[in-house]
Amino acid sequence: MQYLDEADSHRQSDLDGSGNLSNRALVRFCDFFLKTCLDQIDYMTDMLRLQDFLDRIEGYVHARHGKRLNHRPDMSRG
Repeated sequence: MQYLDEADSHRQSDLDGSGNLSNRALVRFCDFFLKTCLDQIDYMTDMLRLQDFLDRIEGYVHARHGKRLNHRPDMSRG
């Protein structure tokens, strides 16, 4: 919240943006925001383990209904 609040602060000098708001603070907020986004993408990728997702679904269906799924998508197609 601090970075977001600072992004709305007034210019600190004549070299800090062309409008009335601080360009430097906006850049700091954007840097923080994008790093947070990348961190969350890494976290969710690890948590979901998408490469194992189909196996987990098949295990669930087998455990729940005693059946194996016969359909495996062709991963070689783009």
